[in-house]
Amino acid sequence: MSRLGPEIMEDDEECDIASFFMDVCKLNDDSILLYEERITREIWEANLDKILEIVKERASRRATYFVFGYFTLLTGSTLPDHIRPLILNVAKWEHEENSWLNKNLAIERKFYLEDFRQKIRDFRPGRPTRLVFLKNGSEDITHGVVGIDKFWDYVVSKEIFNVKHVNLDCCGLTEIPEPIFDLVDLETLSLERNKLTKIPDQIGNLTSLKELHLDWNHITKIPNSLERLNSLSMLSLTNNKINQVPDFLKNLVSLKNLYLEDNLITDDDIKKQT
Repeated sequence: MSRLGPEIMEDDEECDIASFFMDVCKLNDDSILLYEERITREIWEANLDKILEIVKERASRRATYFVFGYFTLLTGSTLPDHIRPLILNVAKWEHEENSWLNKNLAIERKFYLEDFRQKIRDFRPGRPTRLVFLKNGSEDITHGVVGIDKFWDYVVSKEIFNVKHVNLDCCGLTEIPEPIFDLVDLETLSLERNKLTKIPDQIGNLTSLKELHLDWNHITKIPNSLERLNSLSMLSLTNNKINQVPDFLKNLVSLKNLYLEDNLITDDDIKKQT
């Protein structure tokens, strides 16, 4: 058994158990990323009895409860009353506190466990949710803000002007919070899996921005104001509703990585910009 990283579902045993669950659900793709986009509440709950049999057979393994909890959150499915406290217990930091020798990885792992536990604790069926993914590892925690509640706390305290990274993924946002556009020293902004339909022109204020993550929204247009982001090295807009790639992207001298898959544009349009 080995870990690929500190995230939930980055452990060989967790991936094996996920494969067993997916076999039961007749989803046999090789990649866990493909499972995530295909598994639904209907599929999961239709096979829940068989899945719970696997959980019972492997009840001695912490990984079993991580995987069950992960897919429950992802699909918004029923969480049996007797399973919730078991998931919360195995995800306590105290079980791993002395296992992580790398300080930065320990910071990340503790964050991921706390995020997982909080979402399991608050979970209600019919409300699918995803776990946070740190774009810059421990930097997101030590020099950044993760989550909408912490963001507004930092805005009120004025600490927001000291952060380098803001991660507001999966927060249900329909608009980008206005205070973000005053953060001229911001280096990373992540707003994945929200309900955004546009990128305001004020985005051009963020002249120190190096990474902009806007995947899985409903954005239809890339604004001309992005042309002012000369420090931008990565722009990710996969799974939106963009139908045109503006020519000015070629002029962004620092842009090394551009992701526009699964939009309303052709592959040829994407290739012209890469």
